[in-house]
Amino acid sequence: MKHLNNFFKYGSLLQTAFFLFLFFIYPITFYSQQRPQKKDSLIKLIKKKENADYFSTKDTTYINLLNELALEYTFSTSDSLYILSNSILDYSTKAGYAKGIGQAYLGLTSYFLEKGNDSLVFSHLEKAKRIGIQTKDTILLLDVSNLSAIEYNHIGHSDKSLKEYLKSEKLASKIANKLYLLTIYENMAVTYSHKKMYQRALKYFGKANELAVKINDSILIGSTLCNMTKVHISLNDLELATKESDQSIKIFEKYKVNGWLGYAYMLKGDIFLNQKKYDEAIVWYNKSEPIQLSTNYDIGVMDLYNSISKVYIQKNDLALGKMFAIKASNLANEIRYPRGIATSAENLSLIYEKLKEPVNSLKYHKLFKKMSDSLSKNEQLISMAFLDIERTHQNEQYELINQNNTKLYKQKQLLYVSLASLLSLSAIAFLIRKNLNTQKDMSTALKIKNEILAANENKLKTINSTKDKLFSIIGHDLRSPILSLKELLNLSLEEDTIFKRFIPKLKTQVEHIQFTLDNLLSWGQTQMKGATTNIEEVRLREISQNNRNLFSKSIENKKIEFQLLIEENTSVLADTNHIDLILRNLISNAIKFTPEKGKIIITATIKDDIVVCSVKDNGLGIKKENIDKLFNETTHYSTYGTFNEKGTGLGLSLCQEMVKLNNGSIWVISEENSGSTFSFSFPKFKKKQSS
Repeated sequence: MKHLNNFFKYGSLLQTAFFLFLFFIYPITFYSQQRPQKKDSLIKLIKKKENADYFSTKDTTYINLLNELALEYTFSTSDSLYILSNSILDYSTKAGYAKGIGQAYLGLTSYFLEKGNDSLVFSHLEKAKRIGIQTKDTILLLDVSNLSAIEYNHIGHSDKSLKEYLKSEKLASKIANKLYLLTIYENMAVTYSHKKMYQRALKYFGKANELAVKINDSILIGSTLCNMTKVHISLNDLELATKESDQSIKIFEKYKVNGWLGYAYMLKGDIFLNQKKYDEAIVWYNKSEPIQLSTNYDIGVMDLYNSISKVYIQKNDLALGKMFAIKASNLANEIRYPRGIATSAENLSLIYEKLKEPVNSLKYHKLFKKMSDSLSKNEQLISMAFLDIERTHQNEQYELINQNNTKLYKQKQLLYVSLASLLSLSAIAFLIRKNLNTQKDMSTALKIKNEILAANENKLKTINSTKDKLFSIIGHDLRSPILSLKELLNLSLEEDTIFKRFIPKLKTQVEHIQFTLDNLLSWGQTQMKGATTNIEEVRLREISQNNRNLFSKSIENKKIEFQLLIEENTSVLADTNHIDLILRNLISNAIKFTPEKGKIIITATIKDDIVVCSVKDNGLGIKKENIDKLFNETTHYSTYGTFNEKGTGLGLSLCQEMVKLNNGSIWVISEENSGSTFSFSFPKFKKKQSS
């Protein structure tokens, strides 16, 4: 008893440490933190119980009051929550009160969740879950599922978090508890918005808002509006965001809900920032800062400092912009928050660029690019996982409905089992007789159909193989440069000076896409429709010089010595377009794998009636075990060049097909680190053949 009396003396003085961590995730319990009058009322009732005659800590009414008080401290004073939860666990265990034990474990879960002790969080959740299953306590199981979802979100397992929320939704719907259902919808919406799945987020925020209106709770309405404001800012719907922001601020100011109010002020500043009204944005950020700092919610403070930094960058006050960007960066690194690290790095890159410190600017730009690329990839994977989870959940629901319908159907059929059995036996006898008469004819027809199916299957495999190759190249080699192009174009909208620095890279990416598309379309034509061959005189020196000019910029960039040792009158009998494509790919590969200041030589020699054209380089060469992979029709072998140039692995395969179409041959001689010589041969052109 003595320790609880001491608890009442100092508990109200403890700093708020945790509720803002969950104010995105769990707004309902945050609401309870804003009712000090209820807390005081509970303390009076508890003291009255303790001072009564025949008082016992095993009294379940007393334990329930302690649990209610623990809920009030859940997101405000964590040390108080820890003391209360341990006392409740002790009293409930001695009293054999299962519900009290389960609630105590939930309180300890919330405490260790704040402290970041993930192993103890899951340990206490598992204990609470066992009690919920044993006692069939749906409310307790609902709390366990919801807190599990919050913890999974906290440690980055958003897919597992969504599964738990879907489980919670099912339980809450079963007991028709609007308050729990509202909480779950709010949590699911925030989970989707964090992954930029904004339309799904708005769908669940809308459901939460409808329930808040039905419950007629102003603060719940305000919290939902506040979260919706953030989504509409992300969607750049600033008119709707302003309307929702003003409504939520009015509610929070009226009821003095300071935690939410600090966040709402920051969102108001974000709206003005997006509208480029920087002075107004600073006013709202200054109102938000002291409230955010008082909550000790590092992510909220970090987001605020990043926004303030952006304002000062736009106002060209680089000293203040740098100060707030560094503060945000320090917080983001301290709590290991990737999105915050990326945003602060982007701000610092812009600041150092304006300060004409290119080394620091490039350093932070690389960090920003690394973090944003990683986040984008993870978000795509998680978004796909989310969709898969939703589909699985829907299928499970449909399956459950079908199972129930099946059970009802079976129960009805029991009434007619005798008649159904007789009818079934008669039908089986009839079918067997009929089957004996037609089996011989069906067997012959089936054999014919199987032969047709086998032929169609082989044809389908060939078509699928071609399709897989196309999708592989499009997905791997075209998507990456197009995404880079998109990022550069977005960058051009933000800052012209940065974009100009990347124009050469943009040109290179576009040329790579064009080159890949040319190869892809040529190869696709040969695979899908076959290629026509127009045999004529082809002057090797002229077509080689044209391709040398095509790659002149790459040759200059690598300072490659390029020698064209083909006589002017050297001609072959082949298709001009096919020869052009072969030389273009071989020269491109030679440039790709030749180091800076290397050498490329193109020669043509005549042996009897055959002309052998060779493209020789002194580049990286090819390992012996990889040479057989170069002209393999089933795989496309490719590696990075000396300047990390990418390829599709399609070029040599296409060269081989073009050579075959022109009755020629192609081969390679190569040694690792000593260069490669790719050669192809075609019939020599003779004047009599021109007809």
